[in-house]
Amino acid sequence: MRKLYLTRQRALACFGTAYHCILGKSQEEHLEWVRQQPRKDLMQYHGPESVRNGETVCLELGEEASSLFVIAYLEQRELMTRTLPIPAGDEDLWISVITNFDGNRRLSLQLAPGGAAGEDL
Repeated sequence: MRKLYLTRQRALACFGTAYHCILGKSQEEHLEWVRQQPRKDLMQYHGPESVRNGETVCLELGEEASSLFVIAYLEQRELMTRTLPIPAGDEDLWISVITNFDGNRRLSLQLAPGGAAGEDL
């Protein structure tokens, strides 16, 4: 069993919002589930796959190929990264989540290799 270390880089934008790591599901499949949930419950949820501003979480990952995306549940919409394919293997992975804010009310999330241990994918 390998581990996935996900570090959320500190940012002022969305500093109080939890980001959620979604492993092995498509964005469409997850969004279909999201639309059936009360928005207030989604915005307040914090589980083992949730990461707060500046925090690092460690998730167990099988050795088979998978995928990952990160989502934030905002009041009116969702903010998501692109889906990152995770190749099969047995080595631990370090990934950073970066919050981009252009100063003009445009927010985006991005996944990048590296993280707490400074390792690359």
